[in-house]
Amino acid sequence: MASWNKVKLPDEFEICQPKENSCPHERAWSLFTYSRYICLATLSQLFIWFTAALYFFALSFNMNDVMGNPYVNLAATGVMEILINMSSYFVIDRIGRRWCLLFSFVCCGISVGICRFLPHSNLHYTHFSVKTFMVIVGRAVAGFIYSLVYLYSAEIFPTTVRSSGLGLCVFVAQVSSLIAPFVIVIHDDNANIIYTVLFLFCIMAFLAGWNLPETANCPLPRTIAEMDAMKYRSYNIFNEKSPLIVNDQHEAPN
Repeated sequence: MASWNKVKLPDEFEICQPKENSCPHERAWSLFTYSRYICLATLSQLFIWFTAALYFFALSFNMNDVMGNPYVNLAATGVMEILINMSSYFVIDRIGRRWCLLFSFVCCGISVGICRFLPHSNLHYTHFSVKTFMVIVGRAVAGFIYSLVYLYSAEIFPTTVRSSGLGLCVFVAQVSSLIAPFVIVIHDDNANIIYTVLFLFCIMAFLAGWNLPETANCPLPRTIAEMDAMKYRSYNIFNEKSPLIVNDQHEAPN
């Protein structure tokens, strides 16, 4: 390159050869075959991405079910989503990604759970006002989850397969977004079945996220072996420093 650019390298310049096995050659399918924990963590993330996309787009397409102008409701949701994302900047590093994710799924589950038991009738103005508020809050929190999982998954997947892991998660989310428009068809038969389905998905996503490790203030894993060692990481909600400890024998840290 220096010869092509007609530049003379300094005399002290030295080309270092890469160390052998400095970066092991790992494939994306190792996320499902390396160990039981790696497979479980990968499947949990895929399901969380699927649920976040399904929840977000299902409520977006179902805005006509709530009272008021759908455009105003959508704008109010966007404003609330911006406020939630701005406030989360000061929270996710202190509380942690995992607890923010779990608490968000709890909020989403409560929102659709309340909507499930509210009557579907224009005669109940109070009930429709509550449903409108719950849908706006639920969709805004789902937007925050959608933003959080990009950061959280990138910190869980190791460097060797990080792009492949994130690509797989995005693919699953896109498949979920293709399924979401069919909630309009379901809504014609049963107005409340949408909220029931989303409530069940939130419960399962909460359980899936419970098994994931905390990644806040921790070094990123470089190999799948280091990702496998993350199962020993503390789940303390205010754990400011939780170092990633990996040795050759892959034993649990003391």
